[in-house]
Amino acid sequence: RETRPRLVLAPAPQDRHPDHARAFRLVRDACFYAGLAERSPDLGPPHRPSAMFSYMQHDVSFVPSFVVDVSSTWERKMSALDAYASQLHPSGREGSRSEVGEGPRTKTSSPEFRSAIEGRARHYGQLIGARFAEPFSSREPLTITHLWTLVP
Repeated sequence: RETRPRLVLAPAPQDRHPDHARAFRLVRDACFYAGLAERSPDLGPPHRPSAMFSYMQHDVSFVPSFVVDVSSTWERKMSALDAYASQLHPSGREGSRSEVGEGPRTKTSSPEFRSAIEGRARHYGQLIGARFAEPFSSREPLTITHLWTLVP
């Protein structure tokens, strides 16, 4: 209610990690409850975001409602992944995390996981004529005010 977002991004409703599916439900429910006037009126006037979209994470893929060209920010995303050094394989390092001395190897700690993220982004990018792209889904139909806004 305080920040009054127009757009909210959340994990997909299904994912291999149970916390990600729970996070989707928490975000969805928070968006709903924030729009109810009688629910926590001390938190400010009701507000419901105009849209909530889900992004793709791990094993569970979906047919995207739309795809966004992220080519210009790709390196920034890879740098952001490096912030999760305790969970993801660090960029520019050979071998598994266990070979780097950081605990047992997991699916996300392998160098192949980072390659899979890039491969997926290249795949969706190729579909729209971009170098890298990210898929998103919407549970609700997308509202388009003017058809020509869809043309880049």
